[in-house]
Amino acid sequence: MMNNLSWAMLHPLDYLRILHFCRRVKDYHPQKVHPQLVLSWLDQFPKTDHHLILSLLSHIRYYSEQKTEDVLVKHNGKLLAKLQSRGVALEKVIYVTVDKPASSSHLMLNLLRDKANLERKRVHIIDCQNLLELIKTTISLGSGAIIYVDDFSGTGDQFLNSRNYVAKEVPLIGQFSEFFLLPCICREAFAAITKVGVEIVCDYIHDKNDRPLHPDSIILDDVERERLVGYCREGDRGAPLGYRGLASMVVFYRNTPNGVPSIFRGNVGQDSKFGIFPRITDLVRG
Repeated sequence: MMNNLSWAMLHPLDYLRILHFCRRVKDYHPQKVHPQLVLSWLDQFPKTDHHLILSLLSHIRYYSEQKTEDVLVKHNGKLLAKLQSRGVALEKVIYVTVDKPASSSHLMLNLLRDKANLERKRVHIIDCQNLLELIKTTISLGSGAIIYVDDFSGTGDQFLNSRNYVAKEVPLIGQFSEFFLLPCICREAFAAITKVGVEIVCDYIHDKNDRPLHPDSIILDDVERERLVGYCREGDRGAPLGYRGLASMVVFYRNTPNGVPSIFRGNVGQDSKFGIFPRITDLVRG
């Protein structure tokens, strides 16, 4: 639904809200988020809901490249200090990726390696798919700590698939304390991962009530939420609120997690509905 929306038609506070939002997310990589894009995005929806839709933007937790770097380095430093206080030497710390090459896990670990000077600390950095190297290293060390690194976890499925496979194949895994270092994690993933004995080290736990479109949230009333969820269905009938209905509001500079509602991502190909935060895969046209 196109309403030929112009800046003059916006409430002054909504105009300022858009400008502030675009400054906050200025380094989003898949596409440049600028005021005219946000105005065109808003123009897809009825005028009566423009103010309500714009109110959602303040609930988006955005991790710029600098913030992502700062958070990882800060919490990694705290974790290493804690391990040393427990008598775990840096030489007995193993950093492990949790997905295939070129994944967010590899990118985050590479970023941390460079910014935290990990190679100078004589720690071990191993790809989770290199099981032989991981087995040899854990046998050589005997005990220590394993730190898995990524940027975000919504349900914990991806992490647990990788970690549990490692735990099954590496004989001495039980002799190592395990940590998952990442900027942000959803409450669902936090519960699932801590259940297997892995300690979460993060900047922010994304609770259900922090997600306006989640049915357990009280940020919006039921009528408002259902109306906005209806717009999400127009973009993605199969998963309008994202993977497993997470309705996550977390976005990273390099990509949007698949648990974010389609009102922000648009549809695959960005043809029937386009978003302000399309995933890289959403930009691919069929």
